[in-house]
Amino acid sequence: MQGEEHNTVGRGSLLEGLGAVTAQPARPLRDRLNGWFAAKVSAVRAWAGATPVRARRLRFAGRAALGAMVLGAIVGGYLALRERPQPDVFVDPFDDVLDYTLLSEEFNKLSTQKRLEIITDLVKRFRSMDGSESVLVAAFAAGIQGEARKQLERNMSRLVLDVVDEGAAAYDKASPEDKPRVLDESYVRLVRTVEALDGDPTKKTDEEILADGEKEAERGAEWARNADRDRLGRQTGRMLLSVNDTIGQQASPQQRGRMTVMMRDMTRRFRGE
Repeated sequence: MQGEEHNTVGRGSLLEGLGAVTAQPARPLRDRLNGWFAAKVSAVRAWAGATPVRARRLRFAGRAALGAMVLGAIVGGYLALRERPQPDVFVDPFDDVLDYTLLSEEFNKLSTQKRLEIITDLVKRFRSMDGSESVLVAAFAAGIQGEARKQLERNMSRLVLDVVDEGAAAYDKASPEDKPRVLDESYVRLVRTVEALDGDPTKKTDEEILADGEKEAERGAEWARNADRDRLGRQTGRMLLSVNDTIGQQASPQQRGRMTVMMRDMTRRFRGE
């Protein structure tokens, strides 16, 4: 019996005496990723420093890569921030010239005279373009929509506005005896600008342009005297709204004021008032 009692000591469940088994919480994903990354970095460092030759080569390659990145950032920043270079109207690709002239703000930063020269040269190239360029221009025109069309209108109306305002500023500063001459010069320049933008630069002399202006003013006065007043008022209102939409919105109050005075006096001069 005593042997049996001795043999039964310690029998029972295999878990007896181990106590309750507590499950360990899982590590957060961030900690696991950090641990994995640290292990990889240590492995790479160990591989890179295994031999002096390998360490020197890797240091040289790292410095070269860093230098290339810095140089790339400098060049990219320069290209992004620099002003767009002015193209050669007769040499550069036609679509680049059209994009710069019609659809870029850089064009508006040029002087009025320079913009007029570019438009004149562009018209000349239009007249001499071959079949392949005609297809390119047609494709370019078909793609002018939305903001691009607004930019085109802004560029062209800005040019007309600057031409008129330069004449108005000169007229405002001119002495009384010089004002008639300034009015005539401003009118001639405006006519030449508008006809250049229309693609048909005039070949008339300044005197012929002024004579045409007097005839137009006389016909306009005659038509105004005989026209229906209500209809005339409606047409005039629509015209003024159109001018305000395309040009007036870009002008400052000071510019609008002096341009209005010059155009009024110009009309009176042509009518002989």
